[in-house]
Amino acid sequence: MQLKAITDHAMSRYAERIADREGRTNVASYVAMNKEKIDKDLQAMAEYAEEIYRGPGQDKKIIRLLVTGTWLLLLNQDNVLVTLFKKDLGVDDERLNKEVMLAARRKIEALTLAVEDAEHEIADRWKQIDQELHEAEITINQYRKLLEEHKAYMESLTSERNAIMVKSKEAQAALTTYVNEMIGQKYFGL
Repeated sequence: MQLKAITDHAMSRYAERIADREGRTNVASYVAMNKEKIDKDLQAMAEYAEEIYRGPGQDKKIIRLLVTGTWLLLLNQDNVLVTLFKKDLGVDDERLNKEVMLAARRKIEALTLAVEDAEHEIADRWKQIDQELHEAEITINQYRKLLEEHKAYMESLTSERNAIMVKSKEAQAALTTYVNEMIGQKYFGL
């Protein structure tokens, strides 16, 4: 894998951790005098490294973690080497350090599979929920349409009832008028 760039921090970590330089001045001097060598060595490490993780880091930004032997290379999402460090138990047994790294890689692989399984499960359930939401929206729209139809029907019935009441009142008024006219007349001319 070709690194896009290497940060000054990663170069300083190379000077400290691989070239065994100590002190800020000594580290800076070593980096200034050996930039090409550091770049070449780190590019070679990245080329032979295996990616064991790609995902959110502590600040939620995407990171990549590569391993080569007992060395870990931390890259950002733009393929820039941010830092490097050696996974070391503090013992001189390199074989034991490699076993620890192997165990760590297996754990990361197992956890990655668990995340992928969870994401598949989530994706399947997400699709199901989306479908159910869509169906619920269709049902709501059908009920809204039905509600509008019932409102229109109720308005129609109310108008008809009001028309009947007007007709009834008009008939009652005609009857009352006629009866009052009859009462007011001495002679009923039928």
